[in-house]
Amino acid sequence: MNDIQEIAMMKHRIAILLIKKQTTETYLESVTGKLNIFESDLIDVDQRVWPMQVQSLMLTHQKSSSAAATASSSTTTAATTMATDKEKKQIICENLLHQQLKEIDQSLKQYEKQLNNKQNSVIGFTSKMEEIVDSYVQQYGIKPIKIKCDLKIALIKYNYQSELLQRKFSQEQPNRYQEDVLSLVPFITSKYSTTWNIGQLINKIL
Repeated sequence: MNDIQEIAMMKHRIAILLIKKQTTETYLESVTGKLNIFESDLIDVDQRVWPMQVQSLMLTHQKSSSAAATASSSTTTAATTMATDKEKKQIICENLLHQQLKEIDQSLKQYEKQLNNKQNSVIGFTSKMEEIVDSYVQQYGIKPIKIKCDLKIALIKYNYQSELLQRKFSQEQPNRYQEDVLSLVPFITSKYSTTWNIGQLINKIL
């Protein structure tokens, strides 16, 4: 692998980490209830929503720590209410996401330092050459991944808003007919939102 290829590889790794950071930040915003774009209203509901990917992360974490939890469960379960247990899981979840972001930032600093040293060590590596490398990395390495990431984030936001609407609706104590009508909303709106998302992604490709 020559010097230019090494530089391109480092830039690719940095770009991937930035995409991962963006996705993880979106997860954290959803988990902490800060993803809501609606104006505040009189219906107060818990705005913290765990995306499916975060739920999977928590399941993996719980399995890995199940042995330690089993040893102490007999003395703590009886005294722990359901609400308290939920809040504990919430804290653990937020800490896991913050830890992921911390690890991403550490990796970014490491790769950026390596990239800077490499570029400075290559004789004759001009800003024009760097632009060409950047363009190549974005076009053939990053663009497809970024499109996939944008779609994932759009779905996270859509599912977040859908969940909040359902919570607010449920708090209004709807009757059976209203519940049946609400059950059709995700099916109808998903068609429009999916079409809109695909249109946005096509524009990015073109």
